[in-house]
Amino acid sequence: DRNVFFPSVEHGLIFHNRNWTDTQDTVRASCITFGDFRKAILQRCYDTPIFCVGPYIHYARDYYQPEVMVEKKTALGKNLLVFPTHGTDDANVTYHEKVFIEKILSMKKDFDSITACIYWWNLDTPLVQALKKEGCHIVSAGFREDPRFLSRLKAIIDLSDFVMGDSVGTHIGYCINRQKPFCYFDASTTKKDLTNFDDEDQAFMQKHIAHISSVFLDASVIGKEQLEVYRYYWGGDHLRTCEEIYEMYRINKDITQACHGNKKKFGAYARTLLCQYPQESVQHKILKEAIAS
Repeated sequence: DRNVFFPSVEHGLIFHNRNWTDTQDTVRASCITFGDFRKAILQRCYDTPIFCVGPYIHYARDYYQPEVMVEKKTALGKNLLVFPTHGTDDANVTYHEKVFIEKILSMKKDFDSITACIYWWNLDTPLVQALKKEGCHIVSAGFREDPRFLSRLKAIIDLSDFVMGDSVGTHIGYCINRQKPFCYFDASTTKKDLTNFDDEDQAFMQKHIAHISSVFLDASVIGKEQLEVYRYYWGGDHLRTCEEIYEMYRINKDITQACHGNKKKFGAYARTLLCQYPQESVQHKILKEAIAS
């Protein structure tokens, strides 16, 4: 199966100062992530190439045909998209519905419609019922491991004109990639991780979340500060061609086969492989970037 030879891929933007199960539980010879923020962390964990590809939504196929998108956009008019904080099997969320709804309603006069994108885990929460009561369209991109998850999310974002949310997460960079301004707001929502992390890691994570929150707080446009954050955390300057993505697969396959799956040999062989590629080749360019610190 050729998928065995594809690099491991981080699911989204991870703020912890450590590797994650996306790359932990694998013997693959390289990793794919968004940008420089996570690359630096992963290079402390693995002696393997770390490929940066920018926001994954950039590569998602269209979910609807163009004419269907036009019909849906016409029906929605000027659309405000809202991303409430979502829980998972590893985290519980407590909403303050009144605060959240008041903030959304304060924006209502400037839009023809409001859409709330709800993660499936939270579809039965009182907040969703409150949003429905106010006439909001409720949508979901589905299960995160669904192959069409990103395509759905891309369509949801593309149908909007402006995006708001009360949390910092992968969705912010996805909105910027789709050229939709994002506004962070504080709705007094609390999120409790059910996994225990040490104090140092928690402090690291909160530092970066606070920085992104401050940059997008009450933002109305995609300005210089927002773009700087997008480039650093989401790898906005690392968007790849189809050829480059394919060469990542080929490089990972070459390392895996040559080392017979021996993780201790991956890094050394990657550096040897770099010397074998012509300096003007695509392989040399992307492998050199993946090895460089």
